[in-house]
Amino acid sequence: MTAKQLDIRNLVRDRDHVKAEMFGTDGTHLRAVRTDEAGRLEVAPAPEINTVFNEEKFLNWDVTHEMSSTPPQNTAVKTMTSYAVINRGDHPALVRIEISPNGFDFVLDQMEVVKAKAMKVFVPNFFLKWTRISAQTEGKKNGTVLDVYFQSQTTGSK
Repeated sequence: MTAKQLDIRNLVRDRDHVKAEMFGTDGTHLRAVRTDEAGRLEVAPAPEINTVFNEEKFLNWDVTHEMSSTPPQNTAVKTMTSYAVINRGDHPALVRIEISPNGFDFVLDQMEVVKAKAMKVFVPNFFLKWTRISAQTEGKKNGTVLDVYFQSQTTGSK
């Protein structure tokens, strides 16, 4: 298609104008950009961010050669989660962080040995709604004592 008649001239404000609307998105919906009566862009301040810290402690947990677990933590709306595992005993512990979609069926996320009188931090590699720590000692005769700190942050608007 070729244009045959073109009106090439300087634009005049009162004669030549284009009615335009500008839109943005809030991440979900298309929203019109607002202006005041003079045509200036209206800008609203960003919402204030509120960080909520939560902690659960599982102290003096006697661990044996049989695998046992902390109660599951619901991490569905947590922005960040971690477990600090402190081995207060005299024997190493095999510690697992496990995740679950329903709070009953858990799968291994990661596993490490926490040496006697040492601490390790566990952060889930994958996201599912529930997490927990499971632990056992390597030998049948040796037990140990663990302190587990589950800490999380949730971020949102006030």
